[in-house]
Amino acid sequence: MNRFLTSAAAAAIAITASPAYAQPTPAIVKQCQTAADFAGCVKAFTTPAVVKDEVQPLRDAMKQVAARLTTGTSLADSTSVYQPVVDQLALVESAHGSDPAVVAARKATNMFGVMRSAWGLRIQADVSHKLNKSNVYICPTLKDTADIFDQQFETSINFNYSTTWAGRLFGVKLCTVADYQLPDYYMRSEIVQVLNSGATPTTSMEKGAPSSTKIFPQPVSDYSSGFR
Repeated sequence: MNRFLTSAAAAAIAITASPAYAQPTPAIVKQCQTAADFAGCVKAFTTPAVVKDEVQPLRDAMKQVAARLTTGTSLADSTSVYQPVVDQLALVESAHGSDPAVVAARKATNMFGVMRSAWGLRIQADVSHKLNKSNVYICPTLKDTADIFDQQFETSINFNYSTTWAGRLFGVKLCTVADYQLPDYYMRSEIVQVLNSGATPTTSMEKGAPSSTKIFPQPVSDYSSGFR
């Protein structure tokens, strides 16, 4: 018996010497005295439980998609680019609905749907090919999409434009818009920020909280010179 206690004590000392395990209490030592594998028994009681972070794959997907959107994609490919977030969100949303990453992913997904619609409408509003000019749009369409996005997500795209004299003459509100000033460009920037914020475990995203705003530096340029 003394020999057993001596070996048990030695095992306990060896276990407690390791930083990976908590010091066994007298109750644990007593519980494990009759165990065939005393050291294994104590480890079972003292080894910290490993808690699996089920939301981490979603955070990883958010980082991946944010990087892809920042690099650039086409409207046709955008759905497949964003799909990893959709897939991971579906796996964890019901069980972790209040997790900041889930809240951010849900918001970003809603924003993404509106952005894709705005992107499609912008393509339809592009009349550059008809005028043999670059970046010419029917701008009320662009403004409508920007205003809807601002209203739904409390952003500040604040799209404004100046109608060309030729457009006013023919009753069509035309203007030129550089690529970096297009509403869907700013929408994409907002989505990327929400994804990156939610992908950080320490970030607390409040439901419905506005993301940081991107405002046009100035009204888009007048196209009147092209009709003179």
